[in-house]
Amino acid sequence: MELKPNEHIIQLSGRASLLSPLNEAESYKIETEIDIVDINHKNRQDGTKDIIYKGKTTGVVEITDKLGKKVRAKDARTPSQKLRFAIEIYHQDHNGEPYYEFVQHDPEEFYRQTMGKIMAGMDNIIRLIYK
Repeated sequence: MELKPNEHIIQLSGRASLLSPLNEAESYKIETEIDIVDINHKNRQDGTKDIIYKGKTTGVVEITDKLGKKVRAKDARTPSQKLRFAIEIYHQDHNGEPYYEFVQHDPEEFYRQTMGKIMAGMDNIIRLIYK
């Protein structure tokens, strides 16, 4: 018997290094990008199930207090995670254009091909960057 979804629940994890302190017992609004890293189905034993999504912060965390004042946090991603994200965004925005005929349309394959080209052309890339 297929269980009917009862609740969709998200559990968040991750951390951010804040650039200024927060006040205890104050409420804040938090905005960030997350990756869903796991999905669990919990049988409630009543013919329904809860679907639990585990999310991990992947980008800049922005915190806003009740007055609208923003508290920024450092981007906790590693440089390699930032490069992967930049390549993924490029692929989404351009769908492989202007190199459309040379690349796979699958985002993961586009990432692998792009990283291969970056590593193969490292000498030229560094010379171009530091001209």
